[in-house]
Amino acid sequence: MSDLPIDHKDRASTWFRSLRDDIVAAFEEVEQTHPGDAPVGKFEVSETKRASEDGSDAGGGLMSVMRGGRVFEKVGVNVSAVYGTLGERAQKAMAARGVPGMAEDPRFWASGISLVAHMQNPRVPAVHMNTRMFWTPGAWWFGGGSDLNPAIEYVNESVLHRVVIAEGTKAYHTKEVDKENNFGLFTNYKKLSLQVSKVVTELSPSFPYPRTLASNLFEMANNHIYFAQHLPKLTDVSVTDDNFDEVKKMLEFFAFKLLCK
Repeated sequence: MSDLPIDHKDRASTWFRSLRDDIVAAFEEVEQTHPGDAPVGKFEVSETKRASEDGSDAGGGLMSVMRGGRVFEKVGVNVSAVYGTLGERAQKAMAARGVPGMAEDPRFWASGISLVAHMQNPRVPAVHMNTRMFWTPGAWWFGGGSDLNPAIEYVNESVLHRVVIAEGTKAYHTKEVDKENNFGLFTNYKKLSLQVSKVVTELSPSFPYPRTLASNLFEMANNHIYFAQHLPKLTDVSVTDDNFDEVKKMLEFFAFKLLCK
């Protein structure tokens, strides 16, 4: 196979550069149109240079990086056109893949684009993408791929709920509860209980035990769901197929009986 005409290489590298411009513009448009108090993310662009082993020019490209945006924690969009001679290890890898003529003429030329995007929201997967054109004297081709990488593994909330019900009260029935409390282990639980106690106070300003009622509602819910599933003789409610309607009615009965006197 003869060398690719210069205009073919120029067309390929120009297309990748144009694709890079479109992608960068799209990312910045998302940042500009998304509401929020954080600064709008913008790309910082710098040129990249590649040198061969003897120091001669071997191509380069553009590196575009966005950090700390409203939507995107970090985004990298890189485009390049590089050329030179493949090293011995790369020649063997190419030959193993069926690329002919590596031993006789290990020259190469390649142009492509790569993208990595990490979101501020950890529930949104990170995105990786690359595509390129690769030429050797024996063959040339386009290749690449893309994938999504979740930052948080999928959680079966139904199973998680059952674990919390079964194990929840054990969290503070320990010898280390004071130390763990000082460390902040129960902060979220206390905040949630405080929010409920404020609702209690709004409904009945004269009620003398708002925090007691709030924490007892949580404990009643956990305990009686557990009793219904494992010790049914200790409760009057039943729970089937994660249906908690009877538990809800029980909590409403006790809460409103106390608050509406």
